[in-house]
Amino acid sequence: IKCDNNCTYELTCEACGGRLPERINLSHLARVKLTSPNLTGDIKVFQEMRELFELTLHGTRVHGNLGALANLVYLTELELSGTAVTGSLKDLAGEVHYDYDMGNSWLKRLLLSRTKV
Repeated sequence: IKCDNNCTYELTCEACGGRLPERINLSHLARVKLTSPNLTGDIKVFQEMRELFELTLHGTRVHGNLGALANLVYLTELELSGTAVTGSLKDLAGEVHYDYDMGNSWLKRLLLSRTKV
């Protein structure tokens, strides 16, 4: 998946299946909501999406270490319940960003039930 010049803001799919690619070149993506139980792949595919503020993957078969998301400094919502994601909350503790327009905007919603975090 590739996109230049900030052409995509949101990626949403409740019924898509298959495997996440090794790399998604959508650096300006702000919201990802993929909730199909037929979706697999490694969570590290999202690690370069530095403008991402919402990542919802609950109920998928996505796996990997939570630390892959440590550099997502704008992340306010992270829903990984029911996935095969592992790690520790310490793995997620990257640089905390302060947005002067939004106030402290880091992780207001965190759902990790039925994971190994």
